[in-house]
Amino acid sequence: MSHYFKTISSIAFFSIICIFTQKIIAAEIGYLSNEDGDIELYITTNNHKKRTQITHNVFDDMEPCSGPEGNWLAVITRSQTSKFIQVLDKQGNKIKKIEPEVGFPSSLACFSDKDEIAYSVNSNTQHTIFITSIKSTNLVPIYTSPNTILDLKINQADSHLAFSEQVGRTSVLHIFDLAKKQKQTYFDKGKYVVAEYDWAPNNNNMMVSVKHQKQFDLWEINLSDKAQRLWTELPTIDTSPKYSPDGNKIAWLSNRVDGTRLQLFVSDLRAPKPIALTESGIEVRDPVWDPTSTALLYSAYRNNQFGLYQLSLSSNIESQLYPVEGKFQIMPFFLTNDR
Repeated sequence: MSHYFKTISSIAFFSIICIFTQKIIAAEIGYLSNEDGDIELYITTNNHKKRTQITHNVFDDMEPCSGPEGNWLAVITRSQTSKFIQVLDKQGNKIKKIEPEVGFPSSLACFSDKDEIAYSVNSNTQHTIFITSIKSTNLVPIYTSPNTILDLKINQADSHLAFSEQVGRTSVLHIFDLAKKQKQTYFDKGKYVVAEYDWAPNNNNMMVSVKHQKQFDLWEINLSDKAQRLWTELPTIDTSPKYSPDGNKIAWLSNRVDGTRLQLFVSDLRAPKPIALTESGIEVRDPVWDPTSTALLYSAYRNNQFGLYQLSLSSNIESQLYPVEGKFQIMPFFLTNDR
């Protein structure tokens, strides 16, 4: 989350575009916003006419995710002295609070088909991943390391958990088999920095943004044969990959248009043939596919603020969902398709 606050405070550029409106059919959408003064979690209905504020506190909420069928949500909440995890229903009622006695939660992921969450706790000496049910107090540690653990992501089958581990100035990607309690490690030669990644709908592949020799490229990995295949290769930044729910396309962010700001790109998965979907001069964050694979939702910086936008791939029409004037809206996700 920290890159958002740095970006929001430092970006000072303007962009003028034409925004069209259209009816968008989608599941409920969650997002973060500072509309009430601090960063809170909101959800909106599929017609975007009714919003519900889920969290109500004077602290910042981060790393949101949703449980099966979007029936509950979880966030990491940062107070002045600590961080803790909140699990809430869709009306904002508390289901569970997790506040580690030592250390603080650094990453959070929700399971797709069961009422459980995975989260990492980082302290000065030890970093551990736990799994717990939202209905019990039992904690199951599954991995411990002296190194910082970040960016937990569970595949849609709830069978494997991906996470990055910092090793000095580099990092590696681990894929943990939850049934066998075994892990595979990728980009482990001490010369890569693992950035962002996404699970494929087939639950066996991942697209990973990796920094190597001052450039960020996309790599696709395969759990079956442990292959690491370079998917893009340019002296630019390619990051935030997202598989379409039907598994046919990849969306990602790249600065290959102007060398500075990140725009939204899409390509057929079989070969990287990038098509720019957003114009030069804006900054895009957090792309996510509509569950039908026909539209993309993202946060874009326009008119001095981050707002939520949705783009239909069939019509190439972009719709402005929010902003609230003078505030920002970031990290959108579909409650029924938040991977």
